[in-house]
Amino acid sequence: MLSPDEQAAIAQVKQELDGAFEKELGEAGQVLDARIADSVNLDVIRTILRDAIDTVHSRKGERAAQALAERLRPLLARAQ
Repeated sequence: MLSPDEQAAIAQVKQELDGAFEKELGEAGQVLDARIADSVNLDVIRTILRDAIDTVHSRKGERAAQALAERLRPLLARAQ
């Protein structure tokens, strides 16, 4: 079972990311947004964030992926 702190961290990350990938990738981002919404722990969220960076890299290029990584870095740090 998750501690109250972990639950709060998950809720905060989910709130901050709500709809973020749809904005970045359009319809393709909806899947990533849904995966975040369904996540039950920070390890899963961290994996999804890495997948998101890879997806942006393959669809929009290195520059877009680096920009997304910079925006997500604080969330990735929190998810550790």
